[in-house]
Amino acid sequence: MSAVHRHDDPAPAEKKGSGPLGTPIEREVLRGSADGARLPRDLWEILNTMVERELQQPEPPTEESLYAASTISGPFRARRFRRRLEQLIRLDLAQRQGQWVRPTVAGIAAVRPLWSQVDGPVRTKLRSLMPDEG
Repeated sequence: MSAVHRHDDPAPAEKKGSGPLGTPIEREVLRGSADGARLPRDLWEILNTMVERELQQPEPPTEESLYAASTISGPFRARRFRRRLEQLIRLDLAQRQGQWVRPTVAGIAAVRPLWSQVDGPVRTKLRSLMPDEG
């Protein structure tokens, strides 16, 4: 076993922690699972739509596309949608990235708590949503 980091070794972030995803991601998955259990339905529905679009479409959703897909009705629909989206961002379950609104790792875990145990592309997606530590 060598103390020298080889270029063909997995990235250091992938080797952190004892679990398959690494400690920072596992911590976010646990936090998201706990938050999801307490999340009000109106916030959960927006977050669920965001996660579905993130995982099924080639580009992340925009605020406008989420608004169009929302089930909010009645007066002040746009204001209520924006307030709920801002609350998801404050809870660190979603984040703005330029024109896109993306779920965080905790946000995905809040609506899909068992995905941390799935092999394959889901792990890559979770890693891509983690901010660079640096």
